[in-house]
Amino acid sequence: MSVRFYTIGVRALVWLAVVVAAAMLRADDETTKRPTDESKAEALRRAAYVQAMRTMAEGLNVIRLTDDGEVECKMVEDPVLNWSDSARHPDLLVPGTTWIWHEKGRPVFIGEIYGRMDSVGAWFLFGCNLSHDRLQFGDGRRKTTLTKSYYEPKEIEGAPAVAKTKSERTFQMRQLADRFDAHQFWEERFELRLLPKPIYRYEAAVAGIKDGAVYALVHGTNPEVLLLIEAHAADDGTARWKVGFGSLAGARCVVHLDGKEYWTCPKHIGDPADPRQGLTSFVPVPDTERSPTDRQGEK
Repeated sequence: MSVRFYTIGVRALVWLAVVVAAAMLRADDETTKRPTDESKAEALRRAAYVQAMRTMAEGLNVIRLTDDGEVECKMVEDPVLNWSDSARHPDLLVPGTTWIWHEKGRPVFIGEIYGRMDSVGAWFLFGCNLSHDRLQFGDGRRKTTLTKSYYEPKEIEGAPAVAKTKSERTFQMRQLADRFDAHQFWEERFELRLLPKPIYRYEAAVAGIKDGAVYALVHGTNPEVLLLIEAHAADDGTARWKVGFGSLAGARCVVHLDGKEYWTCPKHIGDPADPRQGLTSFVPVPDTERSPTDRQGEK
């Protein structure tokens, strides 16, 4: 075989290898881009669960009770967090959802909604008072009044002066949140981790809050302890960083600041004075086996 034909043969083999590799890459890419029927069905189921939980959330009325009367609170349009705790609670539906109700931006009530695999359609809401005042929440059939709150903001020792710009304050809030860690006790101790971004950001001039954010300490992605990092206006015209707390855990929780115990909440044992209370509602899950057109035809 001449050198010329040998060279041509090598080039042909190289070209063929490139073509085959490119085809394999396209096949892998198509596999990545085209979800399987099973993954599509799971996505539809999850969307249906979230829709049912949204229906429950939209049916709740949250009222702040003051000496001057009642103030109706508004629900944040979308869940602030979709979460799961499948490693610890494999019987829970995935995802659970977390919702916030606010008054002029300031969060006053937070609730998580979830259900169990063995009773799909029966949804449980577990909520916590994040306001200074008494709160009432209900679904039209039942009303629960929260007479106490964990929210008692206090200055964070060693916090920097509140920055002037929102982007700088965002950085400061994350640094402050990083100083906190937490764990909880069920039958055993579980460490909680801080989600890297706040689940809700707000300001409330009427309440004297220049900027604020709700951070979640979670197990899996299940929110158990809430940190409300807020820049409160001071009498001298400046602002100071403070922290308040909330909890969506039924367990006893312990929070540390810079390694020292800073805040705790007890195990929920059904005390009506506990800032955390729950209710159950039945909301059927939309049928995921038929198309929206099929369902509209039944109306």
